Amino acid sequence: MNKKRIFKLLVLVLGIYFIVSLLQQILSLWRAEERIRIAQRKVEEAKEKNEELVERLKYVQSEEFIEKEVRDKLGMGKGGETVVIVPKDLIEKEIKKAQKEEPEKVPNWRLWKEAFWGSE
Repeated sequence: MNKKRIFKLLVLVLGIYFIVSLLQQILSLWRAEERIRIAQRKVEEAKEKNEELVERLKYVQSEEFIEKEVRDKLGMGKGGETVVIVPKDLIEKEIKKAQKEEPEKVPNWRLWKEAFWGSE
C-alpha cells in the first residue's frame, strides 16, 4: 500500500472514533439533563410537602387544636359546660335500630286516593 492510502485510512478511523466519542458525550449530557429535571421535580415536591408540614405544625400548636384534643380524647370541657359521655354500645344500638326501622312503603295510587277521597 502506498502512504496516501494508509494516511487516508488513519484519518478515516480517527474521524469515526471522534464522531463516536462525540455522540457518547452528547448522549451522556442528555441523560444528565434528564436526571437534573427529575431532581428538580423531587425538590419541588419536597418543598410542597415541607409547606404542608409547616402548616400542620402551626395548626397542631394552636389553641384550637389543643382544645379539640382535650375535648375529644380526655372528655373535658370549659368552665360552666356539662360533659355528657354516651357509651359506644348505646350509640351503636341506636344506629342499628334506626337502620332497621324503615318507613312502610305505601303505593303512589293509595297516596293519591287518600289525598282526594280521604283515608278509609
